[in-house]
Amino acid sequence: MKRRAFVAGLLTGTAAIAAGLVLGWDDLKARYLSSRWLQTTRGWLEGVDPATGTGPLSPDLERRLWALAVVLLPSRIEPEGQSAVEEHLRWRALESPGYRAAFSEGLALLDQETTNRFPEQVRFGDLSREQANQVLGSLLAGIDPYPRYRQVPREVLLSYLDQGRLERFHFRRHVVNAILHAYYQSGAGWALVGYEAYPGRCGGPGFYSRPPRPTGA
Repeated sequence: MKRRAFVAGLLTGTAAIAAGLVLGWDDLKARYLSSRWLQTTRGWLEGVDPATGTGPLSPDLERRLWALAVVLLPSRIEPEGQSAVEEHLRWRALESPGYRAAFSEGLALLDQETTNRFPEQVRFGDLSREQANQVLGSLLAGIDPYPRYRQVPREVLLSYLDQGRLERFHFRRHVVNAILHAYYQSGAGWALVGYEAYPGRCGGPGFYSRPPRPTGA
């Protein structure tokens, strides 16, 4: 799939330059956004494999996911925040086809990078916080989990040239994002950033949680 996607990306780029000169860039952009190539490629880059199904997380997977969460989240995690993360990850595994496998694959990648950097360690959860940050920094460097349409051909090219990039991309998008999403939509996450309710939504009669804009400046 990677070789086909790479070749298709090169052909698409060449065709885009020629078509842009003939059709005009606005028309070309509209055609590109609705193209089957873009939709298929985005699915390949961003999607999980639904054929792997759903199911409960094993106790071992739960422990390893939480070991990752402890490093990603603030040093002091309120019980409400921990509960929100654990419940969200369980729900994802049970209700969203492909996510349980994505969690397992992402954690395997994390443990492999742990062993590569610290041969005496086997599991990410055994690292100190400083060591864990080094491992995460190595895996996540340069990875944008939500590339815009203009970045898709670049991601295809980089994923072809760097055989591990797609796995890091999926780890960032499906594992790391699931943890961050769960925590920062909980009350603990809202409080951490100074909101009494989910930012931008009504927090009660007569007021919104987003602070008012300064006036007269």
